[in-house]
Amino acid sequence: MSLQRAIVHVTICCLAAVVAIQPSVAEETDPSICVVESGPLRVEVTLEGVIVADEMEEVVVRPESWSDFSVVEAVDHGAHVKKGDVLIRFDSRKIDEALADMEAGAALADLSILQAEKALPQLEKSLLLSYEEAQRDYNEALEDYKRFVDVDRPLETKRADMSLKSAENGLSYEEEELKQLEKMYEADDLTEETEEIILKRQHDVVERMQFNVERSKVGRDHTIQTTLPRRDQSLRQSQEKSRLALAKAENAMSLSLNQRRLELEKQKHDRERDKEKQEQLEHDRSLMTIRAPADGVVYYGQCVDGEWQAKDSMASRLRLGGKISPDAVVMTVVQLAPVHALCSVPQEDLKDVRPNMPAKIQLTGDDKAAQGKVESVSQIPVAKDSFSATLSFQDDGPSQTPIPGMTCEATIIAYEKSDVLSVPASAVAPDPNDPDQYVVTVIKEGKEKTRKVRIGKRAKKRVEIVDGLKAGDKVLVDNSKSDGKAKGESKE
Repeated sequence: MSLQRAIVHVTICCLAAVVAIQPSVAEETDPSICVVESGPLRVEVTLEGVIVADEMEEVVVRPESWSDFSVVEAVDHGAHVKKGDVLIRFDSRKIDEALADMEAGAALADLSILQAEKALPQLEKSLLLSYEEAQRDYNEALEDYKRFVDVDRPLETKRADMSLKSAENGLSYEEEELKQLEKMYEADDLTEETEEIILKRQHDVVERMQFNVERSKVGRDHTIQTTLPRRDQSLRQSQEKSRLALAKAENAMSLSLNQRRLELEKQKHDRERDKEKQEQLEHDRSLMTIRAPADGVVYYGQCVDGEWQAKDSMASRLRLGGKISPDAVVMTVVQLAPVHALCSVPQEDLKDVRPNMPAKIQLTGDDKAAQGKVESVSQIPVAKDSFSATLSFQDDGPSQTPIPGMTCEATIIAYEKSDVLSVPASAVAPDPNDPDQYVVTVIKEGKEKTRKVRIGKRAKKRVEIVDGLKAGDKVLVDNSKSDGKAKGESKE
C-alpha cells in the first residue's frame, strides 16, 4: 500500500471512530437522560404539629338547675396553681336567697303532709260513721214503709170505717129509742110537760148522733182519700232520700277517701320533687367556688386537637361581672410535663405514617431537633382530607423546653434503604394500556423504547425500581417528553 493510500485509510478509520463515539458522549451529557444507579433511598414525611400536654384537667361548670353564674374573681390565664386553689368565685347571693325560700317552703310542706296524714284516719272513721248512719236510716225507711203498707194503712182504713159504723149504730140506737119514747108517752098518763122535756132531750141526742155520723163520713173519706195517700207519698220520698243519702255515703267512702289519699300522695310526691330540686340547688351552690382539680398551669378555654378554643371569649367572660354558660369548658389546668406532639397528617401521606416509626421533632424557631416516635395514627379523619398522629419525645433534644401550645415540625422516616435502584419520579409514568402498571422510556443506541417496570417506594423526587431496570440503564428523565416512536416493551 502506498503511503498516500495508507494516510487516507487511517483518516477514514479515525473519522468513523469519531462518529461512533459522538452519540455516547451526547447521551452522558444530556440532562434529559439519566443513568440508573444503585444508591440510598429515604422516604420522609414532614408534618406540622403542636405540643400538647399528656395530662390536662378541664374545668367545667356543670350545674343541675341553676343558670346564673356571674364572676366575682378568676385567676389569670397562665397562672400556676396547686390542687385545691380557688380558680373562680361566682356571686352566690341569688342562689342563697333561692335556697332560703326553698327551705321555708319545705317546712310548710312537711307540716301540711303531717296534718293530712293525721286527718286521713279521722276522715275515714267519720265517713264510716256517716255511711253506717245512712244505711240505718235507709233500712228504717224501708221498714216504715213496709209497716205502713202491711199494717198502718189497712188499720187506719178499718178504723175510719169502724168509726163511721159506730156513729151510724149510735144514731140508729138513739133514733129507735126516740120512737119507743114517743109510743110510750102516747099510752101513759105522764104530764105533757115531762114528755116534752124527755122527747126534746132525745131529739137533741139524735141530732148530735146524726152530726157525728156526718163527721165520721167526712173523716173516713179524708183518711182514705187524703191522709193515707199523703203518708204513702211521704214514706216513699223518705225512703228515696235515705237511699240517695246511702249512695252518697258509699261514694264518700270510696271516692272522697281515695281523693284524700291521692292528694296526700301528691303532696308527698311534690315534696320529694322539691327535695330533689333543693339537693340540686345545694349542689349548684357548691359550684359558686371552683377549685383547681390538679397542679398545673391555667389555660383559658378548651384544648381541641392541640388548639385552644374560645380563649379570647373566655378571657372576656372571666372578668368581674362576666357570665359563664353552664356545661362550657371555662379553663383547663395543664401539667407542663410530660408532653407529646399532635401532628396533622394529609390524606396523601397517610399510607407512609405508621405507629413506631422514628421521627425528628423540631420546635418552631429552634435549631435543634429531638428524637421521637409515632405512637398512634387516627383511623378516621379529624378534618377534611386530614388525619392526626401522636408523636412522643424519646430524648431531650430541643434546646427549648416544649410547652403546650407551641408549634413544631415533625419529620418521619417512612422508608430507608442503602442500596436500591431508583430513578427520578418524572421518569415513571402510568402505562397508557394498563393504568395499574408503570413504564419508563429507555434510551439504547440512541433510540427510545418503552419498558414496563415494577416500582416500590416513592420519595419526593425519586422512585424505587423493583423490577424492569438494572444499573447502567439509561432512561428519559421526563417521560412526558418521549416522542412516542417506540412501540411495545423492550425485549432486553
